[in-house]
Amino acid sequence: GSEEEEFHCKYVDTSNELLLCKIISFYDNKNLRISKLEILSETDVFFYYFREMNRAEFRLLKEEQQLNVDFDDFPLLLADLAGRGMEADEQIQCTLTLIDASRARLDFISVAHAFRHTELLSIELDAADIEQ
Repeated sequence: GSEEEEFHCKYVDTSNELLLCKIISFYDNKNLRISKLEILSETDVFFYYFREMNRAEFRLLKEEQQLNVDFDDFPLLLADLAGRGMEADEQIQCTLTLIDASRARLDFISVAHAFRHTELLSIELDAADIEQ
């Protein structure tokens, strides 16, 4: 089966358009098998970025960014960070930045302290080939 969570992030390369983000979790016998992150524009049908992650790929991300969460809890972490980013006080910013024509980066940044912003999580995504 699968489960889906939705949230929004700001697209910093334009006029701060809000983008729709989806976390889709695919399960085998109640065990998380693949976590997929999708980001799309509600105004541009060709704007679509995604990242699929299995346990091995997550392990690399976890080590690289020193995360304190396991793969099974990763979709919940994304949803929690995104939810906190949409609160009125916006202590966490969720933004998408284009790297080049085929890649983008989703950043969750803590802005709780005025003197320092802290990167909590950064995920690279690939552009989908819509024309196929």
